[in-house]
Amino acid sequence: MRFILIIRKWRHEPVSIAYILVFLYLLFIILFAKSNDSIKIESSFKNVDTTRNGKEVCALPIYDFWHESVKPLLKGHNPMKNCDKTFRKWTELENGEWRVLKEGANCSARCFEGIGAKKEVVFQEWMKPGKTSCEFIEAVCWENNTEAYGYTHSQIIPRQVLGLWNYGKI
Repeated sequence: MRFILIIRKWRHEPVSIAYILVFLYLLFIILFAKSNDSIKIESSFKNVDTTRNGKEVCALPIYDFWHESVKPLLKGHNPMKNCDKTFRKWTELENGEWRVLKEGANCSARCFEGIGAKKEVVFQEWMKPGKTSCEFIEAVCWENNTEAYGYTHSQIIPRQVLGLWNYGKI
């Protein structure tokens, strides 16, 4: 009851009310605000920002599949269960050279590339084994006039980096 009388006495003094509001605001911050150091963050992500400040982090989290909360979900699942474990590649693309690995196989390959943002794929002519400068190659092998093997090979071809002075010449 005394508190109400004190407030009634000061209601005509705006400076006193301002002091009371500032005091209550500071008291609220001291009592209810927690520092980030006192919060323990448990996460199944590897790179977690403990400051909770999105401006300081510029990375997508890497999910930890072996975290204790995820392990129960992985039990009993084998993604290679239906795979042919005896599979061996008949062709390979290594160091810019495409070659046939299986003896006596009738194989050909062709380069293909995506053109622009139209999702258009352009295939080139079929070629025999040898050097190539294609980034993506479709290899196909036939037995008894039937396609018996198919594989898509890829390689990264280093490109010349253009400086700003050459940008307009592209």
